Amino acid sequence: ILLKNIKESNYFEQEIKPKIQLTLDTLFNTLLKNITQSNDDEYKQIIRAIAKFFINILDSVTNLKKPVSLVKKNPYVFVVNTLFEAYNSSAEYQEYKEQKYYYDFAYPLLDLITSKLYPIIALCNEEILSDVLIIDDKVLLDFSSYSNAPSISLYKNSFYKVILDEEFQGIFDNFLENNLKFENEKLDNTLLVNSSLNNFDTTLKKAINLNISKLNHFFYAEYPDLNSSMLVEMILDKKNTDQINTTKMGKNYLLITNPPQLNNAGLCEDLYQKKLGAIIKNRPKSLTKNEKLGLKEQFPSKRDYGSYFIERDVKKEDDYVLQLCPFVKLDGQIYQKYKGYFNFYNQTYSWVKLYLLEYINERLEYEKVKQDFAYIDSFFKLPKELEEISEKEKVKVKEYVELFNDYLDNMNKSLVSYSVQNSYEYSILHLFLITCTLYVFQKEFKKHKYEICADRGLYYYQALNLNHINKLKVIFSKSYTMFDNEKRYIFINKKLDMQADEKNRINEVIYLDELAKAMFENDFEEEDQTYVNFLKTLNESFDEEIEFEENIQTDKTLPSKKDLDKSIQDIMLDKELAKLSIDITFFNIIKQLFPFTEFFMSQPDFFKKMILFFIDSSLDKKYYGNKLFSSFKAHFFKELGIFYALSPKGRFIKINPKSKKSLNKLFLYQIGTNYYYFNQLEYASELKKSKSFSRLDKAKQIHLISKVKKQLAIDFSIKMSKDLSVDILKSLAGSFIDTLLPTNYERLKILYEKLMYEKFTYNYDFPLAVKKEEYITYPLLINSRFMSFDLSEFIFGSLLCTGGLNYYPSIACATTSSEAREFALKRLLSYIILDEKRSAFKEDKINEGKYILNDKEFFEKNNIELRNCNIYKLEHFQRKEEYKTQHPVIKQHPILAYNDAIQILYEYANGIYNTTQDERGKFIEDRQKARRLMENLEAIGQHNLEVMYKGINEEYVKNKRKNEYDEEESDDTNKSQDYSNKFIGRLATTIIMEDGLYIG
Repeated sequence: ILLKNIKESNYFEQEIKPKIQLTLDTLFNTLLKNITQSNDDEYKQIIRAIAKFFINILDSVTNLKKPVSLVKKNPYVFVVNTLFEAYNSSAEYQEYKEQKYYYDFAYPLLDLITSKLYPIIALCNEEILSDVLIIDDKVLLDFSSYSNAPSISLYKNSFYKVILDEEFQGIFDNFLENNLKFENEKLDNTLLVNSSLNNFDTTLKKAINLNISKLNHFFYAEYPDLNSSMLVEMILDKKNTDQINTTKMGKNYLLITNPPQLNNAGLCEDLYQKKLGAIIKNRPKSLTKNEKLGLKEQFPSKRDYGSYFIERDVKKEDDYVLQLCPFVKLDGQIYQKYKGYFNFYNQTYSWVKLYLLEYINERLEYEKVKQDFAYIDSFFKLPKELEEISEKEKVKVKEYVELFNDYLDNMNKSLVSYSVQNSYEYSILHLFLITCTLYVFQKEFKKHKYEICADRGLYYYQALNLNHINKLKVIFSKSYTMFDNEKRYIFINKKLDMQADEKNRINEVIYLDELAKAMFENDFEEEDQTYVNFLKTLNESFDEEIEFEENIQTDKTLPSKKDLDKSIQDIMLDKELAKLSIDITFFNIIKQLFPFTEFFMSQPDFFKKMILFFIDSSLDKKYYGNKLFSSFKAHFFKELGIFYALSPKGRFIKINPKSKKSLNKLFLYQIGTNYYYFNQLEYASELKKSKSFSRLDKAKQIHLISKVKKQLAIDFSIKMSKDLSVDILKSLAGSFIDTLLPTNYERLKILYEKLMYEKFTYNYDFPLAVKKEEYITYPLLINSRFMSFDLSEFIFGSLLCTGGLNYYPSIACATTSSEAREFALKRLLSYIILDEKRSAFKEDKINEGKYILNDKEFFEKNNIELRNCNIYKLEHFQRKEEYKTQHPVIKQHPILAYNDAIQILYEYANGIYNTTQDERGKFIEDRQKARRLMENLEAIGQHNLEVMYKGINEEYVKNKRKNEYDEEESDDTNKSQDYSNKFIGRLATTIIMEDGLYIG
C-alpha cells in the first residue's frame, strides 16, 4: 500500500508502478516456493529471516549515494552488503543452515535489486541526504559535499555555512517531524527542510519548481548524478508552459556530473530517451558470441567512444538539456612515477619495517602513493580481471549454445518412440519453432559449418559446427513433414541434401535456411490494407467442418461467440486495430513457445517481416524458389486454429481435428479473442489513440504482452491426437529455464552467481578512462551539490536522485549571494580553460611545455581571473578550413566554440546576460546567448571525447606524437596552434554505458 501511494514522478507512475504488485507477488511467491522446497518444518523461522533481510537490504543502497563508491575497485558495494545482510538475517540458524537457506531468498531479492522496480522500493528506506552540523542553534555547516577521496581524484572538498537567527533555537531538535520553510531574512538565505516519506509536496520541491518556472535563460547545476526524474519533468513542464505562453526563447539546462555508473546508467538512459527525446548514437559494438568463444588472450577492455554522441533535435525555441562530465589528464610519465614509487616501496621495505617509528615518513609516503595508485587503477581492468572475464564470457557463450541445444533436444526427443527410427516426422509448428531457433542462432553465430553428427551413436543430426567442440544439433538427419498426405523432406541447408541437384527437387524438400530468409528477410512491404485484407480472407473462407454452439460456453468469464463476432467486426473496420491484434496474436504464440523471444523484441523488423510472410497474399507469387512455403503457411494456420478450438476459450466451436480443410476461420477467432481481452486492459484506450503497437517503447510492449498473455495463454494440458504432433507443447508447458537447471540450493546458487556476474560486472574500462603512452585520463570526481537559476538564485544541498527532491529528509539552503554566483562561474570556467592559458595574466600569453600547470596544480590553486576572463581566449590557431570533422555535433572549429564560450562567461561575470556589444560598442538584444554557450560546450565536450579515444584500439608507435608534446617554452604569439588532437579544457560528453541498472 505504501508503494502504491508514493508519487515520485510521472516516470515512476507510467514505467514502474504498474509492475509493483506483480513483481512483489512474484518475489514473495518465489521466496515461499524456495523455502517450501528446502524445508517446510522451519517455515516460520525462515520467514522471520526474510523479513529482516528484506528490511536491511534497503540500507545498502545508501553507499551508492556517496561519491566514495566511485573510488573503490568495485563501486557496487551494496552487493557486498547484500551478502552481509543475508548472513546476518540467518544468524539464528546453525552454520549449516545459513548456507543451506542463503540462496533461497538471496537470489530473488538480488533479482529485485537489479529490476526496474528497485528505485521506488528503495524509497521505503528513509535516509538523511544532508551531513549537517548545527552549533548552538546559531551556525549551520553542511558537509554533504565532503569526501575523503584521494587527492589524485582532484576532488575539492567544500561546505556551506549559514548564520542562523534566534528564531531557529530548538527548531532542529525534532525537525524530522516537521516540514516547514525556515527563512533568515537578514542574510537573504532560506533553509529548505524535507522531513519524511509521508510528505510529498516538500519545500525543496516547491522552491526548485518555482525557480524553474521563473527561469529566463540559464540553469547550471553540479551534482554527483542526474537520477531525478522529477527534475526532468519539472523542466518538461516549464517547456509546455512556455509553449502555451508562446515564448520564443528556449531555456538551457547545463548539468555537470560524474559519468553514469553501472548502477544508475539504465535510469539515466531512460530519462534521456523516454523523457528528453534524446537518442544515444554510435555506442561501441560488443564482442559477438563467435568472438567471445574464440578468445585466446585476455578480454579486450578498451572501448572506442570516439564517434559516440547524444543526438538532440533541438530548435531555438526548444529547451536544451546538456550533461557533461569533467575528467583528469595525467601525464604518462607521472603515472609511471607513481607506479615506480609503489613498486619501490613494496620491494625495499617490508611491512614490519614500515610499521616501525623510524620509518614513519616512508610509511606515510607509501600509504599516499598506494592510495593514489589504487585510485587511478580502479578505473581500468587489471590483467587478472580480464583473464577471469574472458573465461566467464566463454562459459556464458557455451551455456547459451547449451540452451539452444536443450530446447531443440526437448523438441526432437518428443518425436522419438521407444526405438530408433529411420526417419522422423515434424509438424508444421515444429518447423516454425526450429526455423526461428535456427535463424536467431545464425544471427548470433555467423561463423559455422553444416554437418551430420552423431549423438552417442544412437541418433544422427543435421547440425551447425562452431568450433569442433560446440555444435547445435538442429533436426534428425532424416526428417520430413507431411503436406497433403505427401512426405516433404527437411534439410538445414542444400549442402546436407545429397540429392539437391535432382530435377524438381525444390518441390519435394524444405531447406530451413531458405525458409528462415523468406520468413525474416523478405521484401514484402506493408501496404495500407494489408492486415485488414488478411482478416477478410480468413473471414471469407468457407469452413464446412466448423459448427458453432452458443450455449456450450459455461465459463461466464470467457467471451461468447457474439462477443468475438463484435471484436472481429471492430478490428476489420480499423487498419491500425487490425495490425495491433495480429501483432499481439503472433507475439503471444511465439512468446509462449519460443524461449529466445528477446531477440525479436530487440529486432522488431524481423518480427514484422515474419508476420508479413504469413499474411501477405503475394506469397504465392513470391515463394523464393520453393512453392512449398505456401502450403507451410496454410498448414500453420490450421494447426493454430485447432489448438484454439480445443482450448477453453474455443469451447463454443465443434470441429473434426482430423479434417483436411484449412479451418482458417478458427485463426480469425483466435485473433478476435486476443483483441477482446486486449480491449479490457487499461492500455487499450492509450493504444487505440496512438494506433500503433510498434511505436510503443520496449517496456510498454513487454508490459502489454504480459497482461494480454494472462488471458490468452494456450492451454498446454489439453490432450491432442498424435497426428497433430503437439507433444512438444506439453514438454514446454512450465518454466523453460527451470527445467534445464538443478533444483533448490544448486539451482539457486547457479542463478545467483550468474546474475551477480551479468548485472554487477562491467567488463570494460570505466567511461573517460583511457591509457595512452603520452597521458592517462579518468573522471574528475564530482560531489558538489548546487544548482543555479539565471546565476542569481542558488540552492545548495540534497541530491538529484530518486526521492531526493521530495521524499528523503534533507536540509538545503537557498541563497542569492554574490559569493555563490562567483563560486559557480569560477567552477564552470575552470573546466573550460585551455592548458596553455592556465595562469595566463594577459591575452597574448601562452604557456608551453614545463610551464603549463598540470591538472593537480591548476585545480588545487584555482587562481582564476573571473571578471577579466577574456584573457583566456586564444587568438592564434589554425583556422576552420584546416580543421576537418564529420561529427554532427561539432559545427565549427572547437577553438571558435571555446573563444565564444569564454566571451559569454566574461559577459556573465560582468552582469551582461541578454545583450551583446556590437562593433560600434552599442548593446543589442541577444536572446540566444545562453543557447550559444550550450552549443559551444557540447561541441567542446564532443571534441574532447574524439581526442581522448583517438586510436584507442590501435597499436601505438613510440614517439608518434613527439612534436605535439615538445617541452619548449615559447612566447611567440604568432605561432599557429593546431587543436585537432588536443584537449580543450576538461569537459567531455557524458557516456551512458549500456545494460545499466535503475538504482537512482
